[in-house]
Amino acid sequence: MNAAIDRPDPPINVELRRCSSTVAELAWRSGSNNNEPILDYIVEYNTSMDSPDVRHEGAVVDAGVRSAVIPLRPWANYSFRVSARNRLGVGPASRPTSVVCSTPPVKPFRNPTGVCSNLTGSSQLIILWQVCRHTSSSISLTEHSLAMVPPHLCKLSNKTALKIKHAVLIGVMI
Repeated sequence: MNAAIDRPDPPINVELRRCSSTVAELAWRSGSNNNEPILDYIVEYNTSMDSPDVRHEGAVVDAGVRSAVIPLRPWANYSFRVSARNRLGVGPASRPTSVVCSTPPVKPFRNPTGVCSNLTGSSQLIILWQVCRHTSSSISLTEHSLAMVPPHLCKLSNKTALKIKHAVLIGVMI
C-alpha cells in the first residue's frame, strides 16, 4: 500500500517570541509533510494598514529552521502566519498569530526628498513628496519644516491632501 503524497499541512503552534520596535521573532512546529520532504517555510505578515486579505512575504527559511526574524516598520500592528513548501507546492497557511506585534511611531531616519506643496484654496494644501525607503509614507507637519515650491516643479507620484484652516510653512527642507 502506497502512502498518499501531497503538499504539506500548515505549521502548528506559530508563536510570536519577541516583538520590538524594529523586528519580530517567530517560532513554530512542523505540520505533517504528507510524505514529501519540506523544502522551506514562508513567513507572511499583515499590518493594520492592509486589508485583511493582503499578505506580505517577510522571510523564506530552510526546512531545518523553525524560526525567523522579520524586520518591521514603525507605527503598525503586525500579525503573522507560516506556510510550508515541498516539491508539490505551498501548503495552506497556519492560523495568524494570536498575539499582535505593535510597533511605536518613530521620527523618520531622514527627510523625504522632492517635497512640493501647492495651496489650492483657503482650506486645502496639497503636499507631494517622494517616499523615503526606511520610513512610512506619511509626514507630520508638526515635526517637519516645509517650503513652498512652484507647482510646475512638482512631478511626483505620491500625493496627500490635508484639510487645514490656514497654512503656515516654515523653514526649508534640506
